[in-house]
Amino acid sequence: MRTNLANWLDQWRNLAAPSFLRRLARDKDEYVRAAAASSLGVMRHPEDLPLLRRMSRESSKVVRLEAVWAVGLYGRPDDIALLRSRTVDLSPKVSTVATMALTRLMPRAELERWLYQDGSRMSFEVLRELDFALYAPAWVKKAHPRIGDDLLGFDLGMCKPGFGMV
Repeated sequence: MRTNLANWLDQWRNLAAPSFLRRLARDKDEYVRAAAASSLGVMRHPEDLPLLRRMSRESSKVVRLEAVWAVGLYGRPDDIALLRSRTVDLSPKVSTVATMALTRLMPRAELERWLYQDGSRMSFEVLRELDFALYAPAWVKKAHPRIGDDLLGFDLGMCKPGFGMV
């Protein structure tokens, strides 16, 4: 029940929703925390960014996945270092999500430089995302908009962001 609540609180138009989500982000259950991170990311309140940054370093890969994506949704260049550190996460899905977020933040020249410097240490999934972001023709990107915020889980083989295999 707490997971479902956290999962949908971002759609509740009540001033108390962010406060509830912050409390749920500290829950003992990893799936509740993951759902809270996802909803906080969708809401994008600046005061929640430090909490999401901390959550992106949690031991739970489910929580890290959602927190990393949420941090990326803010689109702040000062989070590039954090997201780059998550591209070598032990979970391939966390690495992929971090890379996807970086392709939205980093300029093309910097992405290419990163690929050529660190490419040998990157997982297949990370390389695939970088390759798509850098070299897919524009018409392909339009036909396949890649991953929208609402479709993230489906592309990674999950039914809803954070609630599947990680």
